[in-house]
Amino acid sequence: MLHMYIDEMVEQTKLLNNQRSHWMGLLARAPIALLEQVLQSYTHLQHETLKPYETVAFMVQARTGSSGQRFNMGEVSVGRMILKLQLHDGAINEATSYVGVAYIKGANERQTYLAALADALLQTPVHHDSLSKLLLEPIESWLSQERQAKQKTVQATQVEFFTVARENNAAQAQG
Repeated sequence: MLHMYIDEMVEQTKLLNNQRSHWMGLLARAPIALLEQVLQSYTHLQHETLKPYETVAFMVQARTGSSGQRFNMGEVSVGRMILKLQLHDGAINEATSYVGVAYIKGANERQTYLAALADALLQTPVHHDSLSKLLLEPIESWLSQERQAKQKTVQATQVEFFTVARENNAAQAQG
């Protein structure tokens, strides 16, 4: 019986970790205006700063042709913050702690704080579903629109090169 309970807990933890890594990726790319709009009613919640905001540099690696050897391409600035949010659960009459973590490219303290707050809130059963609809779905939609706009720009500037050899091969295939 205990073994089944442990297996179930391990599966739930894996599922939560996969979901969390997905939403943390979305929060890292979210526009600050959307974070501000959705989280304005949550910023009053008391929290403890476990790791204050700081800007660090990460080395970015690349590969030649996507499959070659890795090389150091350069550094990128990343803002990071960790906070602990305590929410009172009326059902069990206790406070439960949730740790929110954020890593945001660039150096925007407010955006990093909001992303860490959102990460902590998304871990709570009470706020998860509503924030998924109000925050994560709009971020996914916005990112999709950004990708489509970039693809249109790339397609508009795409150049097709024809060579004499290719034209001859096309003519032979038709004839």
